[in-house]
Formats: sequence, structure tokens, C-alpha cells
Amino acid sequence: MLLEISLRPLNKSDVNSIMEIMGGLIGLGLPQWTIDQVVGELNSGSGLGAFLPSDELAAFVLYKRAFDHVDITFLASRNDLQNRGIMTQVLRNLFSHETQLPFWLEVHEGNLSARKFYEKLALREVGRRPRYYRDNGSAILYSTSI
Repeated sequence: MLLEISLRPLNKSDVNSIMEIMGGLIGLGLPQWTIDQVVGELNSGSGLGAFLPSDELAAFVLYKRAFDHVDITFLASRNDLQNRGIMTQVLRNLFSHETQLPFWLEVHEGNLSARKFYEKLALREVGRRPRYYRDNGSAILYSTSI
């Protein structure tokens, strides 16, 4: 059953909530972002958040428009709300509003659940960056088609 959420653009007042969700990802081999990096990302790009009726941030996507594509730079859901369809709603909404350019994202080759999720959303593997991560894991590049 899908949770009731509302979607809205992220702003600087959401930074602490973003950091809290990112903090729940420690131990997954991801680089730790700082508050300054998140603020910089919001200043130079955009973000879309999914909020519960209590106005708590449930999931978010940070992204940047480039000349010929849109880069998804970070996306995450609260640990206790994963596998509830929230990120599917966020990404489908984002993809439906940005129809002129393809979306690009990368994921660690070992993150099989994320890869399966992206493929379910019709993203396709378009490349690899060998030994991209600290553990020498490769980055798998995914893209939507337009």
C-alpha cells in the first residue's frame, strides 16, 4: 500500500532532514556528504522531496540540468520507509516533468537492489566506470531514453 505523500521542491530549510536520511546510509560504502556539499548542490541544482502528512521528509532526489541531460546526483529514502513505493513516485514525477532531456545516474555495481529498481523504472545500463569507488567497485551508468 502506497503511503500518502506530497511532492515539492527542496530548499535550504530541508538540509537537516536530507542529512538525517543520508546518515542512515553510513556503512553502505557511499562517500559521506557534508552539510556544505548538500547546500552547494541545492544552490547549483535542484531537489525534489517526498513529504509525509506530518511534513517529515521521506525521500529525496538531488539533480542538475546539463546541456544535453539531467544528472541525478543523489537519491535516498528513509530506511524505515524503503520498499513502500515512495521513490518510484518521486522519480516518475520527476521524469514526467523533465521530458526533453534524458536522465543519467550512476550506482555501485554491488548495489543490486538499486540496480533492479532502476531497471524496473525502464532506465538502461549505458556504461561503466571501472574501479570508480574506494573499494575498487565499478560505477554502473544508467539513463532514461527520450
